[in-house]
Amino acid sequence: MRSSESPLLSIVITSYTMDRFKDICDLLDSIKQQQFAQNGQDSALSEEMLETIFIAERSLELYEKVKEHAEDIGLANFRLLLSGERLGLGGARNLGAKEARGQIIAFVDDDAVLFPEWAREMVNTYEDKAVMGVTGASIPLWQDRELDWLPKSFYWLISCNDWTGWNEITEARTLWGQNMS
Repeated sequence: MRSSESPLLSIVITSYTMDRFKDICDLLDSIKQQQFAQNGQDSALSEEMLETIFIAERSLELYEKVKEHAEDIGLANFRLLLSGERLGLGGARNLGAKEARGQIIAFVDDDAVLFPEWAREMVNTYEDKAVMGVTGASIPLWQDRELDWLPKSFYWLISCNDWTGWNEITEARTLWGQNMS
């Protein structure tokens, strides 16, 4: 049973193409590896703390492959939805939010990979009752060194952002959709 100190975090992921299947597998693997501190020791998140909802949009092949991968890695509390209509990112996320059971609903892009402490930090931030939403860094994982020259101040051009250096809760003008709740 979940305690009031430990709200359920629902992660909503959407995709519509098999072109992102490897990225989706990497993301699901990173969700499986999420950690939380218990008695000073890191341990895996329990299914009472985290649920994952994946919406496959108009692709039965994607639906089947994601289902197979989630089963292969033993991803607990995983739900898979197939939408036969073209919802777009906003519509698919709305469907996932409607299906979510969590007190906190997070949205993560299908090509993201989460740090092991991502879920813990996402939930912990809401301990401050003034917090209405949370976002975080989205750092590019370059496939090669070709774009290393791109200054971090221009990461927004590729839908990424760098660490802010903030060590406290602060007002944010924009929540980045690839990593927000």
